[in-house]
Amino acid sequence: MDSLERILDLPNVAGVKFTSTDLFKFSMLRRRRPDSSYFFGFDEIYLTGGILGADGGTGTTYNILGKLYVALDAAMRAGDRVRA
Repeated sequence: MDSLERILDLPNVAGVKFTSTDLFKFSMLRRRRPDSSYFFGFDEIYLTGGILGADGGTGTTYNILGKLYVALDAAMRAGDRVRA
């Protein structure tokens, strides 16, 4: 956690790609550095990452299943967790 915060404190660093299943760490990082950008990289749990504040995602299956992730993201951002 300290390393991630130090990286985000560097000049010209706007955010990070977070690829981990440690959702507690992600939520704490988002809370401690709310002005940074976060791209979630663990494809299988992107929805949870998004609900916890990811600004977007980047991963292998996002390229293959782009329409699915766009629809998932839109439903999540609209607050429609059932559809998501």
